Amino acid sequence: MFLVSAEEVSIKSSQTFALGQTYTDEEFDELCFVFGLELDEITSEKEILSKEQGDERAEGSSDVILYKTDVPANRYDLLCLEGLV
Repeated sequence: MFLVSAEEVSIKSSQTFALGQTYTDEEFDELCFVFGLELDEITSEKEILSKEQGDERAEGSSDVILYKTDVPANRYDLLCLEGLV
């Protein structure tokens, strides 16, 4: 569901329905801005592994879109889906 590293949160695009609707990339970027978040990158697990370990190691990995957001240090309440809802 969520992968947390330091102050960066990765949200699976399929999980955005919990926010009440599905979002396009642009709409999700605008939503992040409203909450004071920055949409850092739109990627996938497969793309991340491909960059880090090569295409061969990335085969069979998930193609699910991940929205990587930067969470400000004073907004730890937004480090979970419940905080965003």
